[in-house]
Amino acid sequence: MFQSQQSNRIVQVIIIVFVCLLFWVFLNALITPVTKQPSTLVGRELYLPKQLQIDMKEITQSNKKVALYFFASWCSTCVSEYKTLLDDKSDTLWVGVLYYDHLNDAKKAFPDLDKRFALIFEDLDGEFALDWGVKGTPEILLFKDSKLLERSYRLEHS
Repeated sequence: MFQSQQSNRIVQVIIIVFVCLLFWVFLNALITPVTKQPSTLVGRELYLPKQLQIDMKEITQSNKKVALYFFASWCSTCVSEYKTLLDDKSDTLWVGVLYYDHLNDAKKAFPDLDKRFALIFEDLDGEFALDWGVKGTPEILLFKDSKLLERSYRLEHS
């Protein structure tokens, strides 16, 4: 009988420790901002699809940061933060990647696309996004000197 009480007590302690650990993980997930996440792709060299026939030296040799902005006309978050993107005063060179979207649809949803983006192209099959680990829209990959610096999932509102 004593062994039964002792084993019950051990099970109770294990359950309490497990619940506390689960609660800590949940709280930590709530506190961590999701706009910027570490990425194993940091440091990866910038490239664009070969079918665009773009000289990457023109893009990467400027002293500007390059932002790959994955977005779509069907993405409500993309539409709502578009004004923030237009108001961006940094000297970042923006490259728009239409994620599972057509340029004609994007032009209807986002006026003045040409004012913000140095280049826009369609990723209709999602292969380019998949290669960069993009899971949804909007997503921003920021490059400096052709190397990925960081990725974020929302524009920083200043």
